[in-house]
Amino acid sequence: MHLIRTMARRTAWLLAAVAMLVGTAGCGVSIPADPDSTLERASGGTLRVGVTANGKWASVSEGEEPGGIEPALVRSFASSISAVPEWVIGSEQELTKALKEGELDLVVSGFAADTP
Repeated sequence: MHLIRTMARRTAWLLAAVAMLVGTAGCGVSIPADPDSTLERASGGTLRVGVTANGKWASVSEGEEPGGIEPALVRSFASSISAVPEWVIGSEQELTKALKEGELDLVVSGFAADTP
């Protein structure tokens, strides 16, 4: 009986997930959106990445590539699109401004949820 309940619960979750996917499929929204075709431009080229130190999330040492969890994720992603990360070190304010102006493709630092 326990097996039947477990299977029923899994089936219900699966149906709910499928319903959500089908429900959003016709919305014309691509999540996440890439209006500037950054992925296409960076693929096989350079991924411009801003980084600022923030504990285990991102570390910066002079003369070395950034370390930490987020730079490691960036390296893995860049490799998957045959791109080379170009690191730009700066403050959160400088980097978010550069990102907004299209000078960077990505910014990492373990930002707080309330960072604009």
